[in-house]
Amino acid sequence: MESKVSGAYGGRDRYLRETLKERAYFLLKQYGRGGPPYDPYRIAEGMGVEVEDCDLNGIDGFVEVVGGKYVASLSRRVSAYRRRFTLAHELCHVLLMRRAEDGKPLPLVRYRTSGASPYLHQDPQEESLCNYFAGELLAPSEEVRAYTFNKPVTPKTIYKVASRYLLSTQAAALQVMGVNNRKKLGCAFWNLESLWPMPLWWYGLKTECRSELQLLEGAVSSRQDFFERWESFNGQRRPVVVRSSPTPECRYSMMVITARDVA
Repeated sequence: MESKVSGAYGGRDRYLRETLKERAYFLLKQYGRGGPPYDPYRIAEGMGVEVEDCDLNGIDGFVEVVGGKYVASLSRRVSAYRRRFTLAHELCHVLLMRRAEDGKPLPLVRYRTSGASPYLHQDPQEESLCNYFAGELLAPSEEVRAYTFNKPVTPKTIYKVASRYLLSTQAAALQVMGVNNRKKLGCAFWNLESLWPMPLWWYGLKTECRSELQLLEGAVSSRQDFFERWESFNGQRRPVVVRSSPTPECRYSMMVITARDVA
């Protein structure tokens, strides 16, 4: 789902991100009353974007111009959290399309997919910018920063942000890590229903040492809260704190690894 922006775009990308962040905050000020959680459907209505739920295969959603109007189609096959994020993502496509078209709608279509598709073209920079905008629209970084200020970043921190803003755990983790990027974090989400624990995704600090991976697998497989201090990490003398907490149904477990000096 969420992807990182290549550094090759440099200053232009930073400018676009700041511009989109300001736009997201402007929309929240206009249509985000009563949040968090913020309602992307209300924001879409305020932007004049129609929203439809459809049976889509391999596509989370797309936006197109129909009869001079923007229409966002969302897949019924994904969770409500994912539809919220997809709609916020598509609203960014609308902003970029309007900017490019200078107020003259063209028959353009923008897609959001959960995987590569040989017949759909996606601009990786635009997709990354739209993911960034969606994060800021649903969970503004300034709010998340204030919410996590002077607190250790733990799995339960991420669970709370996900619940507060109605985000997936992955989207919540990215927002929390984004506003705490100086804390040298690692974050992984483990599937506990496979033959052995497997990380579904992993960002930031990561180990390639098999012995450490086995210890981490054992920590999450206990399906209990885990806290441990390590004097080394990934084969280097790098003191870290390892924390993990299972989801309520114990099907998954969130792990956060924090450099010792900021834990």
